[in-house]
Amino acid sequence: MGDEEELSQTMEELEIAKARLENMSKEAELLQMSLNEHMRAIATVRSFINLPEGRDVLVPIGAGAFLPARSTGTGWALISLGSGVTQEKKYDEAIAALEKQAAEIELEERKILQEMRNIEKQANILNQRVQAMSQGPPPAKAAPPKKAEKKKKDEEE
Repeated sequence: MGDEEELSQTMEELEIAKARLENMSKEAELLQMSLNEHMRAIATVRSFINLPEGRDVLVPIGAGAFLPARSTGTGWALISLGSGVTQEKKYDEAIAALEKQAAEIELEERKILQEMRNIEKQANILNQRVQAMSQGPPPAKAAPPKKAEKKKKDEEE
């Protein structure tokens, strides 16, 4: 493989690594947002645990918005099971389910961040290779004079 071909291939690998990092960064950001949402949901359910029936409350719906509501005192919450399906659960069961989901999200986020660190290391190595190849080979040193040439030069002096 020629030097230019090797440089081109290494640069392509570097660009692929950068694109993967960008995609993974977006995925990690989405996971963090989901984790934050779960933590807010847990806090909201916990705040309802000791509310008596008929109490006026403001329910956070996200983005700093709230809806006025009245507590039912039933001790039940609707929890998403996915695909638009919800299930009624007692508050403590709802909290446990949300905490389990949050832990799974956090684990996935940690995996992605670790993989990102690995890709960043690979990208740094590729970047160093590209820089080294771009600079070209080091300039050749002048060959030391041969003994015969040195002897002839010494005789002339």
